[in-house]
Amino acid sequence: MGNRGPFDQVSPNLLRNRAVRDFLGQYTERDLPEVVKLTLLYGIINLRKAYPGRLLSVDELRGILSSGQVCARAAFMHACHTVRMWYPERS
Repeated sequence: MGNRGPFDQVSPNLLRNRAVRDFLGQYTERDLPEVVKLTLLYGIINLRKAYPGRLLSVDELRGILSSGQVCARAAFMHACHTVRMWYPERS
């Protein structure tokens, strides 16, 4: 992750966040633009599902991340998906 240019344009200290650094560090430099694009798209889609019809403020987005709501929602959605796989007739 030698070239930080695109990340610094979005958030000058983005790569200081350990979760971001660890996640992106798993990919090759060549794949980073596509990984970032797909991850952003995934986040937007899931925020729209979790908060339909709402434009979340910056403070609300920070709160969701800092409160663990993301993890709780992800775990819930995964559990629902797993139940549907086990019991497809109930879906």
